[in-house]
Amino acid sequence: MSQISEAGKYLARAIAESVDMGFSSNGTEQISIQFVLLDPADQAPTDSTITWIGNFANSTSMKITADALKACGWRGDMNDLSGIADKVVELDVQWDEYKGDRRLRVKWVNVPGAGGIVFKNKIEGGAKATLAAKMNAFMAS
Repeated sequence: MSQISEAGKYLARAIAESVDMGFSSNGTEQISIQFVLLDPADQAPTDSTITWIGNFANSTSMKITADALKACGWRGDMNDLSGIADKVVELDVQWDEYKGDRRLRVKWVNVPGAGGIVFKNKIEGGAKATLAAKMNAFMAS
């Protein structure tokens, strides 16, 4: 298996046998999962993999980790990780620098299509037409 070399969003599936748990250097509980990237056309496994590390340091990180695990197919019991490779996920892979080393890391594990911004107050109807007219006038000038 090869590692990916570019930042971006990738469809992937967890490799169930790769799940591991341990402690960080400062004692925080962590979980790691290796993912195999999928071909976007037919979701067939490729030869590229990347590992995600989640942690349980505080309630915010626990929620992020739980959401990532649920996106993979986890059913909510840390004693039973079956289902962890049941679902296709979208990995948001970004460049990260740690102790002087620049590397790609999985920043987010999302349900496919759920990683984008969703506006609470959408522009619709007449407001959308008004914006379109304003932008069209701007572009024409």
